Amino acid sequence: MSETALPQLDAKRLRELSVLQPWKSLALIAMEWVAVSTVAVLCWQHWHPALYVLAVMFIGARQHSLAVMMHEGVHFRLARDKQLNDWMAELLCAWPLLFVSTHAYRRTHFTHHKHTGTAIDPDLDRRHHAAFVFPRPRRSILRWLVVSTLGGGAVRIGRFMFTMESSAKPRSDRRFAIARVLFLASLALVLTLTHAWLAFLVMWVVPLLTWAITAQEIRTIAEHDGIPARPGDYGLTRTTLPTVFDRLFVLSQGINYHFEHHLYPSVPTYNLAALHEALCEDPEHRANLHVTRGYHRVLLVECAS
Repeated sequence: MSETALPQLDAKRLRELSVLQPWKSLALIAMEWVAVSTVAVLCWQHWHPALYVLAVMFIGARQHSLAVMMHEGVHFRLARDKQLNDWMAELLCAWPLLFVSTHAYRRTHFTHHKHTGTAIDPDLDRRHHAAFVFPRPRRSILRWLVVSTLGGGAVRIGRFMFTMESSAKPRSDRRFAIARVLFLASLALVLTLTHAWLAFLVMWVVPLLTWAITAQEIRTIAEHDGIPARPGDYGLTRTTLPTVFDRLFVLSQGINYHFEHHLYPSVPTYNLAALHEALCEDPEHRANLHVTRGYHRVLLVECAS
């Protein structure tokens, strides 16, 4: 553990910030789906190559944000009832992303929290790749962004997801596994009956395999890589304050307050900004915490040589 004392939030305040409000989670998820539907329909009806590029980035960011809400479900932060929490996470967030499972991700994620940055951190397996070696030249980072967006990131994510899916499954996961197959089969049937395969591939699968993965990898790098020297645990995790561009095209959920999430994972994403403010009332914490304004600064300044 760190020799530098981490801030201790007042127990009453922590309980307040940790109270779950399922309607807020549902509202956040619904907003992502409404945004996806609106942009997909507009782009489909008013087709233009430039508009499509923007739509791919915007929809990919919404898919990434749904993955973050799935992550909320991994921590049982969507609803008080654990079964309801898991069904919300799977049906509304994970399974529509085709290759994602809340239960599979949960099997390794808590180990990441407990052993962040150590040899047994499971997230390091995915990051044993030249793309995650920092610092590195800016041109190399820009080249990685292009390759990832063109599908290179899908290969890395695919291997990572296959490893998680292949790990031992608790008995309680089996009914969700069966339900997932039925969900995907039902989706295929509906797309066939409505002759909507082309629209689905163009407006959902392409963003998912390109920009959504790139946005996720940008966030992953920002969370734990290229952090300037900081004492103890402060050197392991970064908090990033998003720009307007970031909110539109990278991430719209509060997990950018990532140091705060690691410190108090009981706090749901919609309260992380308030947690950040509460913790920063401690001047020592405020001095030690590393905050970066904008994901572009993470990549092109702090992770660049």
